[in-house]
Amino acid sequence: MIGIRRPSLAAAPLLVALLSACSASEPEDRRRDPRLDGSYRVSICRGACADSLLVRGYLVLSAEPGAGGGEGCFSLQRMRGDVDTYAGIQPSGQVRWTPASGDPLRLDLYRSPDASYAVELHPAGDGLRGTGRSAGFGYTDRAAPTDSVIAERVGPPDGRLCAPPASTRAPAGPNGSG
Repeated sequence: MIGIRRPSLAAAPLLVALLSACSASEPEDRRRDPRLDGSYRVSICRGACADSLLVRGYLVLSAEPGAGGGEGCFSLQRMRGDVDTYAGIQPSGQVRWTPASGDPLRLDLYRSPDASYAVELHPAGDGLRGTGRSAGFGYTDRAAPTDSVIAERVGPPDGRLCAPPASTRAPAGPNGSG
């Protein structure tokens, strides 16, 4: 007859410690990229920005700890009206963004029932770099050109930068209302 030996309880605390260490979830700060929190000066261009600035403005991003994304806002001003793009058609607004660790940050700077302007950005040096693309109405029979998007970090998140540019605000009426 083969005897069964009972395990020693002396190793139990070590086993519990090992299991706890292996199953612990990643700390919140590691699930999101803290480099994304901030205010950015944005340039949207067709090709090289030195030659073809289409839109400029600000993008503010605030991460939601543990969510793998966050929220933010933007304020944009179109520099040229003769270019075929939805970039800057909405002068200001709120955004939700969704990057996973190592994935690009994706957000919409314009969305209507039949059209959009989507941006995909990656951390790069002192900010974010990527592309933007118009889609939907007006682009159903042809491919939309891809725009270059450069976002230079200018400081911590500051929602005051998201006010619409002065040139897009309604003029004040006689009683001060707009």
